[in-house]
Amino acid sequence: MRLSSSRSTAILHRPQQDFLLWDRAGTRPSLDQQFADRKDLVDAISGQQLITFTRASAGTYVGSDGLVKTATTDEARFDHDPVTGESLGLLVEEQRTNLITNSANVAAYFIEQNSTPTADAAVSPDGTTTATLLTPDTTLATHTSFNTSISFLADTTYSYSVFVKPNGYNYLQLLFTSGFGNLPAWVNFNLSGAGFIGFSGGGELSKQIQAYPGGWYRCTITATSGSSTFASGPAYLVLDSDRNSRDANYAGNNTDGAYIWGAQLEIGANGASAPFPTSYIPTAGSTVTRSADVVSISGSNFSSWYKASGGTVFSQFDSVIPNPGNTFFPWLLWNSGSDYLGSRTATGYEPDRLFFVSRVSESNSFSSESNPNGYLNMPIGMTKGAFAFELNNFGVAWNGGTFFSSASGDIPAGITKLDVGSENGANIINGHIKRLTYWPQRLPNETLQTITQ
Repeated sequence: MRLSSSRSTAILHRPQQDFLLWDRAGTRPSLDQQFADRKDLVDAISGQQLITFTRASAGTYVGSDGLVKTATTDEARFDHDPVTGESLGLLVEEQRTNLITNSANVAAYFIEQNSTPTADAAVSPDGTTTATLLTPDTTLATHTSFNTSISFLADTTYSYSVFVKPNGYNYLQLLFTSGFGNLPAWVNFNLSGAGFIGFSGGGELSKQIQAYPGGWYRCTITATSGSSTFASGPAYLVLDSDRNSRDANYAGNNTDGAYIWGAQLEIGANGASAPFPTSYIPTAGSTVTRSADVVSISGSNFSSWYKASGGTVFSQFDSVIPNPGNTFFPWLLWNSGSDYLGSRTATGYEPDRLFFVSRVSESNSFSSESNPNGYLNMPIGMTKGAFAFELNNFGVAWNGGTFFSSASGDIPAGITKLDVGSENGANIINGHIKRLTYWPQRLPNETLQTITQ
């Protein structure tokens, strides 16, 4: 059969990423959101923006040049790896508040002890000259920058992060003072090797370090407070050597130090859990709240591609929470009640699990949660999953591995909406959706393996 010139031209100009997934599937999808490759919300099949995207505030993300950039209210954020520049996809995060009221001009917020701050001394990770140079003096003592104006809640997890760049000294300590599990919680960071030297403290301590361009690192300490409310504050200490202890006494030389920028202290959206830092939230004189990202397709934009009798969803995503301890949804097809088809996490395991489910009449008609080939232990990095469904015919594959299928199970009626990265704006993935693709038919099990390789 001879193709028409218009169809032939369209095929010849299909992007390479289309060929790879579509041809592996052996058929063209009816929806293909290529967030990482296209860096927009336009469906590659219809050429239309079917998605409704909202965020009731500005938000930051990392551009392809590695710099921290700002997206305005209701503007989607297409994030990148700050070192490699790799496009990671659509950033979807929960609401968070930065409790530090001067995040960039840290000299205006923190009290410097035995150190000299110099504001606007270097180019910061957002490309502006707003980083503060901190230079320890010759006093034989600790050289601490702290603030005691924050009232910490009891039994609450806090994540505290700063951006730091060495200027003679290659080491930093982040510190929560008393009240965290009845012990100070601290981490020492090696800024020349991007690693950790020592750490201690109560309150389920955890730590992270992320390299940024220009010699910058974002360092984070996370810990849970004790059983009583207390007034204290986070601190950072520039260190002269790789100390494997909380001891930070030394005499500086009035020359060597470090640049500091972008301080952030945050609590999880549910008020009790913040096991990870989120994207940078700038402040200048008061606390600032970044609203949640809410992504969905509904109405005629939904019915134009969804088939009620069955289909197949391919998703590629990551989360900044390797073991979240709470539920999140990479994607969800649902009706106006409590029934849905979707991918979600299951808690209560070690580690938590990713699985697929069909929920009908408020109970699981099909679930891959307990089958060894049907779930995936929470990974670090991008994950590919495929879920095929029709009446009494389900199939699951993760990252090209062995598929799991079932000849039993119903699919919910009245599906009218797709949520991306959340459950109607709750249970948010706190990560990236790289690609989300839908075929209006149940693809074969072997194909599920192929498209997730």
